[in-house]
Amino acid sequence: MARLIHVVMGVALLAAPGCDHKRKAPPRETLGRATTSVCSSSPGLPPAPLPPAGTPVPAADDSLLLLAEGRGLVTLSDAGFSPPIASKNGFIARDGDTVWVAGRRGVDRVRGGAAEEILTEGEVGNVAGVAVGPDHTVWVVESDQVRRFDGSAWTVEDNEKVGAGSIDYFDDIVVDDGGRVWVSTDWNTFVRGSDGWHEYQPCREPGATVTGAIARAPDGGVVLASPNAVFRVSANQIVRTQFRDGGSQHADSVALAPDGTMWVITGDTAHEIKPDGAVRHLDKAYFGLDWLGSVAVDGRGRAWIAGSGLAIVDGATTTLWRHATVAELGAGVYDMILSGGGPARLPAAAAAPLTTSVTGRVTAGGAPAAGVKVILCGSPSMSFRGNPCDGQQPRKAVTGADGVWKMDGVMMGSYGLGYFKGGWTITASDEVIAAEPGKPVDVGGIRYE
Repeated sequence: MARLIHVVMGVALLAAPGCDHKRKAPPRETLGRATTSVCSSSPGLPPAPLPPAGTPVPAADDSLLLLAEGRGLVTLSDAGFSPPIASKNGFIARDGDTVWVAGRRGVDRVRGGAAEEILTEGEVGNVAGVAVGPDHTVWVVESDQVRRFDGSAWTVEDNEKVGAGSIDYFDDIVVDDGGRVWVSTDWNTFVRGSDGWHEYQPCREPGATVTGAIARAPDGGVVLASPNAVFRVSANQIVRTQFRDGGSQHADSVALAPDGTMWVITGDTAHEIKPDGAVRHLDKAYFGLDWLGSVAVDGRGRAWIAGSGLAIVDGATTTLWRHATVAELGAGVYDMILSGGGPARLPAAAAAPLTTSVTGRVTAGGAPAAGVKVILCGSPSMSFRGNPCDGQQPRKAVTGADGVWKMDGVMMGSYGLGYFKGGWTITASDEVIAAEPGKPVDVGGIRYE
C-alpha cells in the first residue's frame, strides 16, 4: 500500500427539526431482579474540607443543558432549544451561570453567551470528566492526572500522587456537598478529603469492585456504579444494589432518581433498577439509537438517555428524538445536565433525518488519483474481512479523473472514512467536522506518495 502522507480524520454532520416519536412496543427489553444489602465492611469517609465561603449557586430552573457534538452548548427549556454556543467537545459542569467544558482540545469557560478558552489543546491530555465543587473550584480529570483550578492558577496531581498505579487510568469525577473529590478508575475509587487522597473500596466483600461511573445523589452524596452493582454512599453506611450477575462491560454513567430508582449505562444497555428490586435491561434498539452515552434524571423522575439521539423515559412511555432529527442535537449528545424538573414541554423532531453532501479529493505523487474507492461509516474498523465498514451499510463513492469524490444524501452524524488504493487507509471515527443540514461538507484531501 502506498504510504499515506496526510489524512483528514473524519466528518461530522448535523441535524434538523420536526416531530417526536413514541415507541409503544420496545423491540429489546429484558427483565430481572436486583438484590439490595448493607455492606458489612466499608471504609469511613475522609474528613470533608472546611465549609466554603463562596457565593451561593443560583437556584436551578427547569431545563436541560446539553453538549451537542459539532454544535456546542444548547439549553432546552419550555421555550424550546436555545441557539448553540460554540465550545469544545467533551464534558460539562455547571457553576451557577458559568459552564465549564473540558475535552481533549482544551478547556472553555462559558458565560454571558460566549466561550473563553482557559486551556489550549496542547495543555490537556485525554479528558475523562469535569466537576465544580461547592467552593467553585474546578476539577478536570484526565486519563492519568487530576487538574485543579482555584480561579487563578492550575495545579496537577498525577495518578500515582492520587494513589492509583501508573497504568490505572481515570474514568470519572464528581464533587460531593462536603467538597470531597471522587475519581474512579477501572479498578478502584479514590476520594480527596481535607487530609489528602484516600483509596476507597465501598464494599470489601468479593465482587464489589467499583468501575467507571460516579454521580451526585439528590441528597448531595454520591452513587458509584460497577457493571453489575450500584453503591449509594452516605456517612453512616453503604448500600449495594446488585442488578445483574457478572457482566464485563464498563459502567459509563449512573443516575439516581428522587424516588430511589437507579439508572446505569453499560455499553449499549441502559439498566433501570426500581426500589422494589424490579429491573429492566434496555438495549440501544429499545431506544432506536445507534449508541448510548449517558443518563440523567430530572426532578419529575424522567430519565434522559443520551447518545446518537435523545430518549426520555417517563414510566411506560418513551419519547424519542432519533439520530439526525433535531438540529440542535448535532451529531449526538456528548454530555448533559438537568436542572430542577427539566423542561415540561418537549419540542417536536423531524419525521425523517435531514441530509447533506460530503466531498473530498485524493492525490498521488502530486497528481489527481482517479478510481480510488471511498467508503463512509460511523466506526471504521482496523480489523475486517471485506472493508473497514463491514456490517455498517456504508456510503460509497469513487474518485473521478480530477481525484474528487462526492456522496449525496448523507445523514447528519459523525463518521470516519476508508480509502482503497492498493490497500485500505482508515481515518478515525471520533474526529469530526460539523456542518449544517444541506450545507456541503468538504473533508479536504489526502495525499499518497
